[in-house]
Amino acid sequence: MRRTAELSMRKHGVSIIETLIALMIFAICIGGFCGVVMQARQLSDQARAQYTAVNMAKNRFERARSFDFDQLHLFHENKVVVDHEGQPSSKGNYRRTTTVSNVNDRLKEMTVKIEIKNRHSTKFIAREELRMYFADYVELPE
Repeated sequence: MRRTAELSMRKHGVSIIETLIALMIFAICIGGFCGVVMQARQLSDQARAQYTAVNMAKNRFERARSFDFDQLHLFHENKVVVDHEGQPSSKGNYRRTTTVSNVNDRLKEMTVKIEIKNRHSTKFIAREELRMYFADYVELPE
């Protein structure tokens, strides 16, 4: 009878091995969840950086539209490091190259290439390149 009582007492408690196994399973689940969250954050950061790069290129085009056709060559720049607002900054996370080329005497092509700095390697990676054409309108005599 005493032996039966000892066996029934063992069945009511949780052994240390069962507890460790449960903790290991819980840790594996939490580790997997943290990995998914970190990957989602990295993708979100990349998407935000790309969105910013496209908007910087569009802003460059919009600014060029306010200039005369003959002044578009002033926008030429080569690998200028800029911040998220497009302002030159040595600590910027973007590098912008703008080229203006003549298609013909009444049409120019402006290309804006934005490179995004990789956070891990701190090297710039080519990401976005946008083109826009500017035409010199000629007024016809009446």
